[in-house]
Amino acid sequence: MKRMNLVVIALLILTAACAFQRQSISYNPPQEPPLIAKTIGLTVRDVRPEKEVLSPAVQDMKIMSGLGGVVNLLMPKARADLDPTNIVQVFDEAFKIRLANIGVAVRSGDLPDGTTLSIEIEKVRLDLAGSTFRADVNYLARVVQQGQVVHEERVLGNVEQYNLMGAKTGREVISQAFSMAVNNLPIRILQKPAGQK
Repeated sequence: MKRMNLVVIALLILTAACAFQRQSISYNPPQEPPLIAKTIGLTVRDVRPEKEVLSPAVQDMKIMSGLGGVVNLLMPKARADLDPTNIVQVFDEAFKIRLANIGVAVRSGDLPDGTTLSIEIEKVRLDLAGSTFRADVNYLARVVQQGQVVHEERVLGNVEQYNLMGAKTGREVISQAFSMAVNNLPIRILQKPAGQK
C-alpha cells in the first residue's frame, strides 16, 4: 500500500465519448501522516441529477490540436451512457486507497457501532467551453457515529485547462478534478467524538 503514494492509480475505464477513445478517470493519493489506527464503514451513493459525465459539447466535438491552435471537427454524436454503478465504484475505490494509506481499515457499508463515512456524489462533469476543458466533481460527505451525524461537509474539485491534446487533455482534467475532490476531504473529521459538530 505504501507504493500507492508514488503512482497515479487507474481506477476504472469508463466508456465515454471521444471518437474511438475510452475515457478514464485516475486517482492520485496525497502523502499525509497516518491517522490514529481505526476501522470505519464506507457508503457511497450516486445522487447526481445529471448522470452524463461528458457534456454535449464534449460528446459532439472531436478535438484536435494543431500548430495554429485548436481545430474543432464535427463528428457524429457518440454515446456516453455510463453505468451509475461505475461512478460509485470509482469513488469507493479511491476513498479506500486514501484511507488505507493512512492506516485506516475500511469496511463497505454502515458500521452501526462505530464510525461511517457516507459519500453522496452530486456531480461528475467534463465540459468544453471554447478551447477550455472544465471538470467539476462534487460530493457531500457525512461522518456518522452510532447513527448520529457528527459532521457534514460539501467537498469540491474543480479544474480548468486549455485544450492542447484533445481527449488526452480531457482525461487529465477530469482525473485532476476527481483526485482534488477526494483529497480535499479533511481526514480530521473522522476523529470527531459523537456529539461534536
